[in-house]
Amino acid sequence: MQLSITARHFDLTEGLKEHTEERVQKLTKYGLDILEAHAVLMVEKYRHMVEVTLHSKGLNVTGKAESDDMYTSVDQAVNKVEEQIRRHKDRMKGHKSKVTRRSGVRFDVLRTKSDKTGAQIDVVRSGELEIPTLTVEEAILELEKGGDDYVLFTNPITDKVNILSKREDGNYGVVET
Repeated sequence: MQLSITARHFDLTEGLKEHTEERVQKLTKYGLDILEAHAVLMVEKYRHMVEVTLHSKGLNVTGKAESDDMYTSVDQAVNKVEEQIRRHKDRMKGHKSKVTRRSGVRFDVLRTKSDKTGAQIDVVRSGELEIPTLTVEEAILELEKGGDDYVLFTNPITDKVNILSKREDGNYGVVET
């Protein structure tokens, strides 16, 4: 994550810079791939204002706070951003359970038929497969529950199709397309 801190109308101390970096770094615990973060710290008379903006794949959030102490403002702004990330992740989970976000894949089962002139391929069966949107943990539960060799799913964090399979050593392997 690339973090930039801007101070307006005051000199940024090393302690305040470290505190801001530490608080913003803790936002990575939500599993988002944060591409860029920007914190703007401003002072106007007795008002200490902070604006924290995060840019990640599929989500941009901003938190603003104002108080009479800069450290308190940083904490409040980061807490607002954290709440927005939490709400976004909850919406993604709730949205998935309604089974409205599904992507379909068309497939053909082919059979090779040989004769004297050479090999010829005939289409035996066609269909459409619905790919559910699941997290990796949910896909592991589906694999254990279903008894299949693999689970095909769309990862809501990356919006890519993944294949989860159980390996011979008992661990799981994930292939992202």
